[in-house]
Amino acid sequence: MGEGSRVVNMVSCTYAIGRLDFPDFFYQGKKGSFWRIPVYSNTKLALTLFTLELADRVKERGIVVNAADPGIVSTDIITMHLWFDPLTDIFFRPFIRTPRQGAATAVGLLLDEDAGKRTGTLNASGHPVRLSKKYLPHVQQKELWNRTEEIVRKWL
Repeated sequence: MGEGSRVVNMVSCTYAIGRLDFPDFFYQGKKGSFWRIPVYSNTKLALTLFTLELADRVKERGIVVNAADPGIVSTDIITMHLWFDPLTDIFFRPFIRTPRQGAATAVGLLLDEDAGKRTGTLNASGHPVRLSKKYLPHVQQKELWNRTEEIVRKWL
């Protein structure tokens, strides 16, 4: 990738409840039942931090890296096949976006001229969102990058 390239990672506002518990974060080695909400939130926090770190590392090369939060989108991921699904559907249906609406922020980040002038941002509903100081910089951002690099090194 070179100057003018753009990267958009799809994240979620659930990053705010995510945690990075190393080393278990990379190796879901915990025994017991799997509850996907915390795992989803944890991975979205990791992807948000990864986006910020990548943006910082490639900005000198003219590469733009941002994150897009699509909101609650009508996909199979919101169905948990549990007893409370009908209730969830009733409460959230008015706020659920179509896949096209959910993709709009990411598409805008890829194509909009003004969006190409900013890097290292989280975006929702077509606009940049201010991240809490808790995430700028996040204490585990560099550790996440280094551990990821360690894991993928064998394929480089």
